[in-house]
Amino acid sequence: MPNNDKLKCAECTRRGRPYVSLSWESINSTRDNLREEIAGDEAEVERLIDLLTEAKSRLKRKRVVLEQAEGRARKKLKCLVEELEV
Repeated sequence: MPNNDKLKCAECTRRGRPYVSLSWESINSTRDNLREEIAGDEAEVERLIDLLTEAKSRLKRKRVVLEQAEGRARKKLKCLVEELEV
């Protein structure tokens, strides 16, 4: 009966891939760690998206207020120019 490791190793060699002779515990541990890291990164992305959304909202409000202030300044300047022309 042929050794399954050698068959697998020959198959990997034929396909040009290294043979993975790691234990399931090691593989599962790596997968679990990566899943935790991915979940943490996704949470961080969500937090940053929320911060960006809040910053965009503040920026939009401030631009509206600035435009209103500039409009009032233009009206005031127009009134002053009209007073000087009289």
